[in-house]
Amino acid sequence: MKVLLLLTLLPLLLTPQTDCDCPATFAWVKKTFEENDAGFAYAIDRKGQQAYDAMTEKTRTAIDTISEANGCTQAIYEWLTWFRPGHVSISQVQQQNTQRDAPPATDEEIRSRYADWKRIEVPVDEFEASLDSDHPYEGVWVTGDYRLGIKKMDDRYVGAILSADSLYWIPGQIKLEFDLDTMLTYYMQDHSARYVHAPTPVGNNYLVADWVTLQRETPRGEDDPTLDLYLRASETEVPLFERIDDQTVYLRIPSFDQHKKVEIDSVIAAHRAEILRTETLILDIHSGTGGSDQSFAELLPILYTNLIYTTNTEFYSTPANNQRMLDFANDPTAYGIDAETKAWALRGYDTLSQHLGEFVNLDGGRQDTTTFDTVYPYPARVAILIDGGNGSTDEEFLLAAKQSQKVKLLGSRPLGCWIFPTCILCSRRAVITSWATPSPVACGFRILLSTGWVFSRTSLSTGRYLSGGGSITYGRCGKSRAGVITRHPALKTPPHAPPPPPHHGAER
Repeated sequence: MKVLLLLTLLPLLLTPQTDCDCPATFAWVKKTFEENDAGFAYAIDRKGQQAYDAMTEKTRTAIDTISEANGCTQAIYEWLTWFRPGHVSISQVQQQNTQRDAPPATDEEIRSRYADWKRIEVPVDEFEASLDSDHPYEGVWVTGDYRLGIKKMDDRYVGAILSADSLYWIPGQIKLEFDLDTMLTYYMQDHSARYVHAPTPVGNNYLVADWVTLQRETPRGEDDPTLDLYLRASETEVPLFERIDDQTVYLRIPSFDQHKKVEIDSVIAAHRAEILRTETLILDIHSGTGGSDQSFAELLPILYTNLIYTTNTEFYSTPANNQRMLDFANDPTAYGIDAETKAWALRGYDTLSQHLGEFVNLDGGRQDTTTFDTVYPYPARVAILIDGGNGSTDEEFLLAAKQSQKVKLLGSRPLGCWIFPTCILCSRRAVITSWATPSPVACGFRILLSTGWVFSRTSLSTGRYLSGGGSITYGRCGKSRAGVITRHPALKTPPHAPPPPPHHGAER
């Protein structure tokens, strides 16, 4: 039995601390990672102990001067990415109140909490008047409920609040900042940082940076109507289905998160008959989040043409890693698992506990095979849109899907973290002495690490694919990803780019 339950990292709202013991937090992260991560020894063998020691000492030196939680998060995240590009992360966790019945924060308490947030140094009206509306990045932009002014200051672009809720965000405070060569830092409602690719102008009136979309307040000319589907597909957090023409349907799945399974299955069920009578399916999973193999289960019968081989996982056995099996069994409803999987988890825990410090295959062999009773004539061609943001379960799906004779992968090389696929969260929480007076000790953090690995790393090459009389252009604009459903007879395959740290659900 092959069961892979991947926990999606969902940062909770943070109650910010002004005092943060970053060196102590880094010491905890380092110890936890070295003792429990399935890929730690692999990275050391590949890169060398000397390189690891030098990188770690550089990080220690950097964090000695950091006393603020967001800066500590970024410094430790950069240390984690030395090991691999994905399946590592760090986020700040919500401080736990000892008084469960403590009242929610008042508006004044919320405003006070963020009153000292960094801001522009000139009055807001003066700042807005100085913006160049003809500049591709400067000007007044809208995203959600926020109205921002973006202006280049020194070597970076700064996006400051012009108007917002005046609760979590006050005019003049800096909501985002970026440079064109690296990435954009976007501050969420709770002012915690998320990192995405630098933005790309799309059409005349949009800036797009992965899941961050900014619309110019005053349009600067009309946009191509074909941008509409791309923009909606980039912004949606739920599956999206549309018919492109008589021969082509389009299905956007932004996430294989386990909690999205019901939504995914519902959309597939509602449009299954239409998909199975249409020649070409465009399946768009670019910039995915990973998740659970259960979430893509209903797609495989549609793509299937022949036996599907999948590589089983070996679990690295430590007390902390093995606890995840008990977590599954103790709360099956929360993890969406059935009685059979619960029994598997309990058996797995017993087996793993007998082999501490070893890699253990719980499925009895290196490979599993999947077959279905029917090979459907349609869709006869399936184009799967991918990019450097696809990792984890996304790659597991691609490894299965690409074995179908119907399937071509379009876009750029995915993230490449499926070699260490199975993840857990480890938490370190700040100490709260009472509701009113939090103790100024170490920052509250949790890290994402891998508990298992697979034997082989199958190539996920991409290629060119044309669909009937029309096709797709899914290309790179400037230094960031962008894609448009078009009627052009050619496909541009963008180069690979290093992915940003993952974003996860939180109030923006």
